[in-house]
Amino acid sequence: MSETAGFFKLEEMWLRCREPQAVCGCSWCGCPIYAGEEFAELDNAGAVCLECIEGLSGRELVEALSIGKIKTADTDRR
Repeated sequence: MSETAGFFKLEEMWLRCREPQAVCGCSWCGCPIYAGEEFAELDNAGAVCLECIEGLSGRELVEALSIGKIKTADTDRR
């Protein structure tokens, strides 16, 4: 195979490659979520990528998911 033919074959293969298709975007960071990737579907926020969720502390997770409130205990609590 000549150098030119090799170049054209390589170019043809490169042009056939396609970028993965984004199915939706993360509502927190805006990054695309691609077909086959896992993500969380939250009632109050929509699609959220796992990178955003895995980077949260327990406090941030409770607040972000609106599943409760962080409170400070006091002596009057019964």
